[in-house]
Amino acid sequence: MEDRIRIVSYTEEGDPILHDLDYDGNVLHSVRDSRRDSFGSGEIVEMSCKNIEYIQNGEMADNMYRLADCDRKDADDSVLWY
Repeated sequence: MEDRIRIVSYTEEGDPILHDLDYDGNVLHSVRDSRRDSFGSGEIVEMSCKNIEYIQNGEMADNMYRLADCDRKDADDSVLWY
């Protein structure tokens, strides 16, 4: 089943970071857009991943979803944390 979601997170200054996830039935396509972040890198980072995993009691947060089995190892793989 195909699906698409956009996650918007905000920096401390209130600038949005957009993270689009498109699932084509086999692969998750991730596009993270930080061009609206005045103090960030201002770039678009794309990667494709085969899985998404849930991590409990991790370093970043108590609950976290992150991309796994991706074609890039140098990109931020976090999706959602709380």
